[in-house]
Amino acid sequence: LVVAIVSILSVAIALIIPNKYQSSVLLAPIEEGAMSNALSQYSSVASLAGISLPKDSNKADVGFEVLKSKQFIKDFIHSNNILIPLMASYKWDWGNQQLLIDEDIYDVSSKKWVREVSFPKLIEPSLQEAYDFWMLEIFSASMDKNTGFIKYTIEHYSPFHAQEWASKLIINLNDQIRQKDVEEAEMAIQYLNKEIEKTNSKELKALFFRLIQSNTEKKMLAYSREDYLFSIIDPAALPEQK
Repeated sequence: LVVAIVSILSVAIALIIPNKYQSSVLLAPIEEGAMSNALSQYSSVASLAGISLPKDSNKADVGFEVLKSKQFIKDFIHSNNILIPLMASYKWDWGNQQLLIDEDIYDVSSKKWVREVSFPKLIEPSLQEAYDFWMLEIFSASMDKNTGFIKYTIEHYSPFHAQEWASKLIINLNDQIRQKDVEEAEMAIQYLNKEIEKTNSKELKALFFRLIQSNTEKKMLAYSREDYLFSIIDPAALPEQK
C-alpha cells in the first residue's frame, strides 16, 4: 500500500512540475605558443634588470574559473538583461511560443517586481541573488583534466532561452578574456617603450624589442579570431526533449 501511494504521488508530482530543457556546449582550449621558450635566452639579462619574463600558464583553467565566477555571471545577467526570465518565469507555453511570467513575482503590465520577500532579499532580485539562483538552478559545468575539454549546461523552462544563454555565454567569455589580454599587452608595450629610452644596454634593448613584438603579436592574434580562449566543438542546440 505504501509503495502504491508513493508511486502514485511520484507520478502526480512529475506531471505537475513544469518541464525544463537543457542545452549544452562542449569546448576545447586553444593551444598557445610558448613565448617563454623564445625569450629564455634573455632570462639572465632580464633578471639583472629586475624584469620578470612571462611564463606559460594554463589559461584553460583560468577560463573555467572565470566561467563560474560571480563577477562574470553578474555581468552576463546584467548585460544581456535576463533578470526577468531568469527569476520570474515558471513555464514555457508551446502553443503561443512564449515564456510565462509569474504575476506574483513580476507584474508584466506595470513592469514592476511585486514579489513578497523577507530581509535581506529585496523586491527586485539583486545580482548576488541572481548569481546564487543561476549556479543552483540554471548552470552546471565540468572539466576533463586529461583533455582540458569543458562541458557546461544551461537548464531552463524555455528551450529557446536555454539555447540562447548557452550560446552567448561562451561568446561573452571569449570576449572578456580577449579584452583583458589586449589591455595588458597595450600596457606592457607602453612600459617597454619607456624602458628602451632609459637603457643603453644592447642586450636589454633586444629583450625589450622582443617583448614588444610578442605583445604586438598577442594583440593581433586576439583580434584575428573569433574563438579566442576556447573553440566550440559542440555548439548549443535547441532541446526538443524535456
